Amino acid sequence: MLIACVLVLALAMAATAVATPIVRSAALYRDLIDRPNHRKVHTGDVPRLGGLALGAGIFAAIGVVVVLVPEARDLVGTRGARLAALLIGASLLGLVGLLDDVRGLAARSKLLAQIVAGLVAFAGGNQFRFFEGAIVGSPVGVALNLVATVVWVVAITNAMNLIDGLDGLATGITTIAVTALGVISLVHGHPATALLSAAVAGGALGFLPYNIHPARIFLGDSGSFLLGYLLAVLSMQGLQEHSPWSTVAVLFFLFSVPLLDTTLAIVRRALRGQDLFAADGNHIHHRLLGRGLGHLRSVLVLWGTALLFGTVAFLLGLVPGGRYVGLLRLTGLVVLLIAASRLGALEVRDLLHVLRGRERRRLSPRDRNLAVRRVLKDLAAQRDGHALGERLIGLAREIDLDLLRVEVEVSTHAGASAIPVIQWSRDDGTSPGSAVARDRIVTTAAEVGGASGMRGLVVLGKEHWKLRRRSEDHRAWAHQLAEGLGALDGPLRSLLAAPAAAGARRVEKIVAIPAPSVTRTAPAEDRAPAMAASAPGGERL
Repeated sequence: MLIACVLVLALAMAATAVATPIVRSAALYRDLIDRPNHRKVHTGDVPRLGGLALGAGIFAAIGVVVVLVPEARDLVGTRGARLAALLIGASLLGLVGLLDDVRGLAARSKLLAQIVAGLVAFAGGNQFRFFEGAIVGSPVGVALNLVATVVWVVAITNAMNLIDGLDGLATGITTIAVTALGVISLVHGHPATALLSAAVAGGALGFLPYNIHPARIFLGDSGSFLLGYLLAVLSMQGLQEHSPWSTVAVLFFLFSVPLLDTTLAIVRRALRGQDLFAADGNHIHHRLLGRGLGHLRSVLVLWGTALLFGTVAFLLGLVPGGRYVGLLRLTGLVVLLIAASRLGALEVRDLLHVLRGRERRRLSPRDRNLAVRRVLKDLAAQRDGHALGERLIGLAREIDLDLLRVEVEVSTHAGASAIPVIQWSRDDGTSPGSAVARDRIVTTAAEVGGASGMRGLVVLGKEHWKLRRRSEDHRAWAHQLAEGLGALDGPLRSLLAAPAAAGARRVEKIVAIPAPSVTRTAPAEDRAPAMAASAPGGERL
C-alpha cells in the first residue's frame, strides 16, 4: 500500500501542475478575476478558480491508481460507500464554491450546502462515533454522532475558507495536516484513508508553486471548500480506532491554526454585534501583516505554527496512550493558549469591555456595530434627502464620530467636481485642547457607486486621540454605508438640487467619474496637517 500511496501522490501532483495553467488561462479569458479591495491584501488582478485544477488533479490520480493498482481496486469494493460519499460531498461543495466564485452566493446558502455535505458524509459511513458504548445503536447515540459529524464538516470547511487569506497559506496548511493524517492512517491500518490523504497532499503540492506569493491563481471558494471537506472527512476516517478523548486532542492540534482563526472571528463579531457571515480584515494573517512581517514571512510563520502543532498531533496520533501523552497534551495546550492570547488581544479587550458592563458614557464596539446595522436596514426605505441626512448625522453622533461627509461627483460648467451633499462635524466641546486636537482628524473614505452611474464618497473622521486602534471599524462602517447609499440615487439627487449644496445651481447631470483614493485625510477646512505627520503615535485610517 505504501507504493500505491507514493504513486497517487506523484500522479496528483503532476496532474494538478498540468491542469492549473489551463484553468488559469480559462479564468483570465472569462474575466473570473479576484480584484483588490479594502479588505484583501493582494494588489493585482488574480484568477480565482484554483479549486477546479485541484479537484481535477486529485480525482484523476485516484481514478488512475484504482485502475492500475489491485490493492486500491480492492479497497473500492470494501469501502465503496464511504468513497462514494466522500466524492459526492466534495463535488457538491466544489460546485457550490465554483458558483460563488463565478456569480456570488449568499453566506446562508453556502452554509446550507455545507450541512447537506455533512449529512452525505454521515450517510456514507464517514462519521464520528463518540457516543457509542452505553448508548450504542440507540436513537440518541445516532443523533449525537450525526450532530458531531455535521458540525465538524461545517467547522473545518469554513475554517479553511477563512484562513485562505494569504498566498499559499491554506494550501500549505492542508499539506501539513493531510500528510500527518496519511501517516497516522497507514500506521493504524487504514489504507483507504492513507491513499486518499496522499492524493490530497499531491494535489496541494502540485498547486502550491502557482499559489505561493506572488500568487498566479487563487484557490477561490471552490478550492477552500473542497480542501476543507476532504480534510474533515479524512480526519474522521483516519482516527476511528482512537478513544473520543484522544481523537479530540489529535484533531484539536492538527487544525489548531484554522480553528483558532475561526474561533477568534466568531467571538470578535459576536462581541461587536457584527454579522457572523460578514467578512472583515482582522484575521490572524492580517494582524501579522499589521506587525510588519510582510506577506511571505507571515505565511511562513503560520506554516511553522501549523507544523509545530501538527507534529504534536502526529505524535499523539501514533501513540494515543503512551507514557508521556499527558505531558505532551499539556505542553501543546499551553503553547497554543499563549499564541491565542497574543493574537487574540483584540477579542480579549472586547470581552473585558462587555464583562465590565455598560456604565460608561460611550457605547461598546458591539453597540456601535449594531447601530450601524440598524441604519443600514433603514436606508432602503429612505426617499427624502433631508431625512437621509438627519439619519446619518444621528448615527455619526451615536457611534462617536467627529466628522461625516457624503460627496457626489458632478459635472459643472467649470468641469468635474465633488460636491458635499451631507456634511457634519462634532462641536460639543468634549475634545481636550479643542483648538489643537480638532485640527488632527484622521479620515477614511469609501466609494459610492449608483446604478444610474452616480459616483461619490462617504467620508468618516475621528480625532486621533480617540482612535484607540479601532481603524478597522471605521473602514468597515465607511464601506457598509457606501454600499447602502449606492442604491439611493433619488435622495442624493434631491440634496444636489437643494440650495444648500454648494454649486448645485450649476449642476448639469450626475456622471460616472472615478472617485479619489479610498484612504485620504480630511480637507483643509476640517483638519490641519495629517496626523501621520503631526500626531506621534496616531494611526492613519
